[in-house]
Amino acid sequence: MPKAREVDLTQSKPRLLIAEDNQATSATLERLVSPRFEVVAICNNGADAVRSALTLQPDVVLLGIVMPVLDGIQAARQIHAFDGNIKIVMVSGIEDQRFVSSAIEAGAQRYVFKRRLSTDLIVAIDAALEEDLEAPALDPVLLVKDLPQ
Repeated sequence: MPKAREVDLTQSKPRLLIAEDNQATSATLERLVSPRFEVVAICNNGADAVRSALTLQPDVVLLGIVMPVLDGIQAARQIHAFDGNIKIVMVSGIEDQRFVSSAIEAGAQRYVFKRRLSTDLIVAIDAALEEDLEAPALDPVLLVKDLPQ
């Protein structure tokens, strides 16, 4: 595993890769993150996300779950195996405990529901970068409790 990269949030913007097959969602993600993060690539499938992550070595990868060629869970697993220092935040409309658990097991630090992007995305990215696993609003267990009944 490569040596850990420290992200100095005071010197430059952390580098972020977006992987989402829905163009409107990709545009929304880019709009939400670009004031605070440098978007180094936008990919529309999981295989391209893995290739780009290996080449560009971003600080954070935002991954959709349902994508062509390679789904987000498999992409997360491959990225995490290549470099466990790259932080992974899953972004999905799928609000199911099994998907949240699978994402975390695959190496994701956070899982954000699409309906909560505007309130939770930046907090989730910051928490992943800081490795703050105690951020209560984004704890996977609490996310599952927040699922519609």
